[in-house]
Amino acid sequence: MASQNTRKETDLRKLMMSGYEVEMIGDSVESFYVFFNGPPDTPYQGGVWKVMVDLPVDYPLKAPLISFDTPIYHPNIRSEHGVVCLDVLDDQNWNPDYNLVLIFDHYLPTLLWEPNPDDPMNSDAAVLFINNTDAYEAKVKEHSQKHAKPKDAGVVPDVGSSAGSGSAVQAVGPGDESRAADSRNVTTTASTSSGDEAFAAGHVDL
Repeated sequence: MASQNTRKETDLRKLMMSGYEVEMIGDSVESFYVFFNGPPDTPYQGGVWKVMVDLPVDYPLKAPLISFDTPIYHPNIRSEHGVVCLDVLDDQNWNPDYNLVLIFDHYLPTLLWEPNPDDPMNSDAAVLFINNTDAYEAKVKEHSQKHAKPKDAGVVPDVGSSAGSGSAVQAVGPGDESRAADSRNVTTTASTSSGDEAFAAGHVDL
């Protein structure tokens, strides 16, 4: 248990040091929000989403639970509760060597860059993506402008600039490391150049 708690703290610290704004839920390191920028070169660019992260008791042996608190229009994200359909977040496919930075630097941006309409959680979005890509992108932009304005999330990102004091995780599979860095939130109230200061800013008592 102690080693698992240490891993949770370490992964959270790395996430903050990589430039992500984190909002803690209570005093535990197991539940928190991460502010996630829409990746560049996608119809999500310019939006900011509040993403909830729940780390199970036996993390990293089991995958974290990831859901979008801010509404998002995407074939693989449930519109009602923001649950994400992503293979890597299935316990059968999860690897304990994976971490939160990899999820937010690579896997979530890749999901937004490359939706999988064959395994939908939002069937309307999947059908529109298959039948009319231009209409799909227009719908995404309209939805994002309505629900995911930076001011609504409480942040003002500098779109197009990489965020944070840490380096981007090397992308695994499709995607570009520089584009992954751009998906981070530039204005970080819970991230600093020091891991200890980051935890202090995030109001985490370790």
